[in-house]
Amino acid sequence: MAAESLLGCYRRFLAETAWLLTAFDAALAGLKAAHPLGELHRLSGEMAVIRLYDAWGRFCRELVISSAGGRPFTASGVRLACPPGIRDRPDVIPLLLSSYRRRIHEPKWAVSLDCLVAARRIGIANLATVTAAIGSTNSPAEDLRRVRNFFAHRGKWSADEVRLNCTFPVGSQLTLEALVGQLVPPGITRMESWVDDLRTVAGAAIQ
Repeated sequence: MAAESLLGCYRRFLAETAWLLTAFDAALAGLKAAHPLGELHRLSGEMAVIRLYDAWGRFCRELVISSAGGRPFTASGVRLACPPGIRDRPDVIPLLLSSYRRRIHEPKWAVSLDCLVAARRIGIANLATVTAAIGSTNSPAEDLRRVRNFFAHRGKWSADEVRLNCTFPVGSQLTLEALVGQLVPPGITRMESWVDDLRTVAGAAIQ
């Protein structure tokens, strides 16, 4: 059987984000054209944002599990060894959960701190590389998480998180167009900027 490579989960992330960006662009175009099915376009665009955050969490999870139990090659050609106590992929999550007190659920993989704490508890061989990438200040994951939470929950707490903690202009409306369809340098939507930045972080994490 061919050896695993971290390029696999990276390429899957690239493919999924390309699809999500296409869906988002189509939804935004429908809204701008005042299409009769405008609210369906809005729903489609918001779901693309929600799915993007989910895709990022799944990438981070697969990155850690593969690094720990898959003996994969990194993108730079280094073969990773399994940490002590792990022989294969199925050993990874039980070992991780056993390292916590009274924890029965996996961490929130899309949250950089949770992901990196898990990676450190497992002891993955490429911890320094993953930490430098996933913990990067250039990652848009936190802004994405807050907007995702608002679109998913519509609560006051989630609206306040967006207003108080995200890098949007003061007074921005809490709409798909204003939050994610807004143009940012170099003249692309914030959604495309998020996708580009997450791809950059992901690419650095698999080296």
